[in-house]
Amino acid sequence: MKSQTLKKFILCALLATCPFLVLADEWQTLRGCTFVPNEWNDGDSFHVRHQGQEYIFRLYFADTPESEDSLPERVAEQAEHFGITPTQSVQAGISAKKETARFLDAPFTVITRFQAAPGRSKMTRFYAFVIPSPARKDLASLLIEAGMARSFGTVAKNDLGLDRQHYDMLEGRARRQGLGFYSTKNLSVETPKSSNTLPALASQEVEPVDVISKTNSELNDESFENLQKEINRTPQLFSPEPVKKLSESTQSPEVKEQQQSGKINVNKASAEELQSLPGIGEVIAENIRKNRPYANLADLALVPKIGPVTLKKITPFIEFE
Repeated sequence: MKSQTLKKFILCALLATCPFLVLADEWQTLRGCTFVPNEWNDGDSFHVRHQGQEYIFRLYFADTPESEDSLPERVAEQAEHFGITPTQSVQAGISAKKETARFLDAPFTVITRFQAAPGRSKMTRFYAFVIPSPARKDLASLLIEAGMARSFGTVAKNDLGLDRQHYDMLEGRARRQGLGFYSTKNLSVETPKSSNTLPALASQEVEPVDVISKTNSELNDESFENLQKEINRTPQLFSPEPVKKLSESTQSPEVKEQQQSGKINVNKASAEELQSLPGIGEVIAENIRKNRPYANLADLALVPKIGPVTLKKITPFIEFE
């Protein structure tokens, strides 16, 4: 009996002092959060204050370029993804950092289960979905959609209609349209031109959606039911967009063949189609076209600027015949 009493006492003490230690598996909605300026903030990781408590939150699914060069390998990887130089990538990171700060200048909502995110800060970082006000989409979607972040990083098993496919679709569209950091003409000393698209994206009117589906029994527990009640008080936070398909008249035979197989043929695809693959920018797409044909992944690995990380990312989406 004394042992059970002691356990309850310890549990209550932990809950009172460090709620995220006890509720790490339960999704929680933090409303009225404010952005805290900090020199170590990034476009995808930043300090937040909620009810007097300061946190560091890291976006699920999204990765903006580093805003300084203390991690040269990571900077080089990000630069390869966007098809720009490492120096331009750091410049892009600074722009994304400024845009995130500007985008969160009004109270916003954080949805998190306090899953720890590795980092170099003394404070523990936590992964989260961040919903700016009055945006109808989460911040990760807005940044990726504007070409200021890539679909990358830790995923969250959720019932919010947000998954890797959603973010990959946004990234592919931004790449094809040359938005944000996918075009060097948008990189300047100040904020890139694409930053002007964010407020417009945030103000788009969308149809109400049922944010959380109750068909997934695995996620339909008490914590998600509570989260549903919280989110439904502010409808239209999330608005997944349908993928726009090319009309039959504009589709090439190669594109139709790819749609049937569900994969892109690296020996036939156009530069635009190759750039829809994760991690493939203008430079790598052109290198792929120049070095055709390919019989297998080993051949493709010899293409200049294709590293093992990029090769692993595109493997599920390509074919050779």
